[in-house]
Amino acid sequence: NSSKCYIQVTGMTCASCVANIERNLRREEGIYSILVALMAGKAEVRYNPAVIQPPMIAEFIRELGFGATVIENIEGR
Repeated sequence: NSSKCYIQVTGMTCASCVANIERNLRREEGIYSILVALMAGKAEVRYNPAVIQPPMIAEFIRELGFGATVIENIEGR
């Protein structure tokens, strides 16, 4: 059971910012995958809604030193 959400991410300047966010969020329980688009300033996250919710995912990104806001929550498979 997985859902997908999009998070607007600000403060990223290069590919290492993207790698940092992706690497750290993959370690979090309930997150299946994360794809960060540097130019779009957006992260697509697949997660288990029983374990974690989009606002918590955005908070993890903020803890890494970036701005993060949940854009929309898309229920997916």
